[in-house]
Amino acid sequence: MRYWDHFKRAFIPIALILIGLAIFYTLSARNNMALTVLGAAIVGVILFLVMRHMNQVEED
Repeated sequence: MRYWDHFKRAFIPIALILIGLAIFYTLSARNNMALTVLGAAIVGVILFLVMRHMNQVEED
């Protein structure tokens, strides 16, 4: 397997999750419940997309 395939399988999903958590932390630090919920929704969407991608990769 080529290096790029390993990179796409491992690093990109982890990076997306970390970026989502950073957005959540930044929004929740403002002590505004609406922004906290928005940040949690962003993290949820990112986790959903990453898990869907991982399931597609496993089936290939």
